[in-house]
Amino acid sequence: MEHLLIVGTPGVGKTTLIRECLLKYQDRAGGFMTIEVRDENGARRGFEIMRLPDGKRGLFASKGMASAVRLDKYGLDLAVLEELGLGAVASARQNQAIKLIVIDEIGAMEIQNENFRRLAMECLRDQAKPVLATIRSKSRPFTDDIKNIANLRLIELTRANYPQVKIELQAWLKRIVGS
Repeated sequence: MEHLLIVGTPGVGKTTLIRECLLKYQDRAGGFMTIEVRDENGARRGFEIMRLPDGKRGLFASKGMASAVRLDKYGLDLAVLEELGLGAVASARQNQAIKLIVIDEIGAMEIQNENFRRLAMECLRDQAKPVLATIRSKSRPFTDDIKNIANLRLIELTRANYPQVKIELQAWLKRIVGS
């Protein structure tokens, strides 16, 4: 069993890459994706969690959100992360029809939640189902621990290698999830 971790800087296209490649497999993938929320001028205002496979969304982080948990300029709604993100990952682990667990993303906001850190580690150390995850390349103690897991394949994504990484991810998904 091989898990795949897409590593890259913010805005390089990690989520876009996964979304494009998962279209063919969306009925067999469970977990969650983190979607940018932009205002009418295109400025980033926050992030939503989108549950897979049903697409239900909730606002996870937003500038100006009243919250006891903050990261830089964003208020975080950890209840949304728990309900939509962690709930979907836990469900995907149990559901036999789901062949792939998606965790997008193992980032600075998500790791503010202890339950997220625990579940992400459990999924990546487990050999029951493959995991496709994204993570920022910036070094942090928890994310560095994740990157050092033995059965994990890391692929660095840049704007220059996006087409090649897309081909690699498509081949991996075909091998792991099937046609």
